[in-house]
Amino acid sequence: MKVIGLSATYIDKEGIAKSGVNETYVKAVLKAGAVPMILPICQDQEAIKQMVECCDAVILTGGVDIHPSYYHEKISRYCGAFDVERDRFEMMLLEVLEAKKMPVLGICRGLQMLNVYYGGSLYQDLNQEKSCTVMHQQVGSRGYGCHALEVKAQSFLSELYQNGDLINSYHHQAVKDLATCFKVSALSQDGIIEAFEHIEQDIYAVQFHPEVMVENDEKALMVFKKFVERIGG
Repeated sequence: MKVIGLSATYIDKEGIAKSGVNETYVKAVLKAGAVPMILPICQDQEAIKQMVECCDAVILTGGVDIHPSYYHEKISRYCGAFDVERDRFEMMLLEVLEAKKMPVLGICRGLQMLNVYYGGSLYQDLNQEKSCTVMHQQVGSRGYGCHALEVKAQSFLSELYQNGDLINSYHHQAVKDLATCFKVSALSQDGIIEAFEHIEQDIYAVQFHPEVMVENDEKALMVFKKFVERIGG
């Protein structure tokens, strides 16, 4: 079975910082027929290299905002919470993954981190964008969709989704300028990038949270199954 690393986030439990992931990621990877392995946040490049050696692919998970300095902007008052130590960790992690040409799937913050790492930028708060008319911060029913996708032909999502299919949505930031190494895979109805993929490598990213929908939506589970299928032998 393939081993998929899951980038961790900090979880504050009674004043004690812990590295972990939501259990939905673990369950989704297991349902896809792979083995999940949590990659704890650290600032040691050699340790990160050793973590990656144990993996066949990596999923960059969701979480808080990315510090705007990484895409050369000042912090807007509408920017949310950020975690500089996690930003540094994932930047180092992506450097290792890029050198190894390892498959990567970015989810929500993971999509944003991939875009920033490869030279793109972000909207710091979609609520300040007049063109943003779709509900991107869903209220309730996390495992069900709230807005439709517009899927690009011959993209990795076109094998799974059709135009009009519903996905869930839990983000207030999004891709502004897409890094040049990526192409758009899907949009929301108001033009926000909901998915992209690398033009040459096995790097894929979605702005929504398929890991939360796998219990209710076979297409969401197929996002993980297709990713596992694309991991080399």
